[in-house]
Amino acid sequence: MLRHRTPSSPISLFKVLKQALRLITSIPLIQRRKKCYSREEKSAFP
Repeated sequence: MLRHRTPSSPISLFKVLKQALRLITSIPLIQRRKKCYSREEKSAFP
């Protein structure tokens, strides 16, 4: 997908920035889920 995009066009760059923002906003949710799983593992295996 990255090969098809032209780095010189600002439109594609804007799309990449939007996707990056989505990733950044989704990271905290993933970290919370991992913390919950790690807590369950610790309680299951003391």
